[in-house]
Amino acid sequence: MDQLLPALGRHLESYLAGDCTVGEFRAWFRVHALGWAVDEPGESALADLVYAVELSLSEFEDGVWTDRELVKELRQLWRRFQRPVEPAPSMSAHRSIRSMVGLRRRSTRQIGFAHRRKQHRPPTAPPGSH
Repeated sequence: MDQLLPALGRHLESYLAGDCTVGEFRAWFRVHALGWAVDEPGESALADLVYAVELSLSEFEDGVWTDRELVKELRQLWRRFQRPVEPAPSMSAHRSIRSMVGLRRRSTRQIGFAHRRKQHRPPTAPPGSH
């Protein structure tokens, strides 16, 4: 894996820049990258990228993607891999943010009670109806 990532990046960027054909990239990719992913079972971001690239190449071969669409798709995959999504803030960070802005959390019981009280007032009888 240590050597695969830089090699995959070089070959993918070479294809995206137009320095090699899709056939040349595909031939290298299927031997080296896809072969690695099959031999190294397990979940990792690199394996996810390899399988996503393989899916895109297969869809291209089946006529789903045009040349231009394939380049766009692979470029997006490579960018997403290079900039992983940041994890969501933890609940303690969420509470700290709420307290900094002075927001108070109401329980669902309080909200439900206030809602019922507004909705279900007893009807008032018209004067003189008793």
